[in-house]
Amino acid sequence: MPSNLSRGRFPLAWLCLALAAAPLPAQVPGRAATLRVRLTADAQLVIDDHQTQQTGPLRRYVSPPLEVDKSYSYTLKWTYHKDGRLVTQQEVVPIQAGDDKEVDLREQADKKRQKKKPEREPDILFVPTPLWCLNAVLLLLAGQVECHKGVLVADEQSTARHHGGRPRQLVWV
Repeated sequence: MPSNLSRGRFPLAWLCLALAAAPLPAQVPGRAATLRVRLTADAQLVIDDHQTQQTGPLRRYVSPPLEVDKSYSYTLKWTYHKDGRLVTQQEVVPIQAGDDKEVDLREQADKKRQKKKPEREPDILFVPTPLWCLNAVLLLLAGQVECHKGVLVADEQSTARHHGGRPRQLVWV
């Protein structure tokens, strides 16, 4: 006697089982991020107000599962000895689910961060004025040339003095 499962209900049972076992979108687990931190071997490291237990020059921290489409950040505070005194510094590190980041907190890396270019362009860029342009403006201000339809024209007396009597035109570009 054939069973009920062999009459077309068997594939339906597998489909129902597969749908019941599949997680809903809200149940999809997040992905962890890995943060490798380089610092002096004797430094104390605190990540988001939690003291880490690892020691040594390279420390590895794996986050709890993070939501994939969100941005997060960790605040790193480290304390180390420099010239006989205790120095504490802090840096905020942006991170996302699945990231594998390395952060260098050693003293030489600190010097490189200080020399880094600004993150945004300046509002006004310096462009040096060409010398010919400055000379033309000075001649115009001194009254030795006149401007006619964008062309600077020297008067006859100044051209006689400076150019051996030949009339000369300065083109304003």
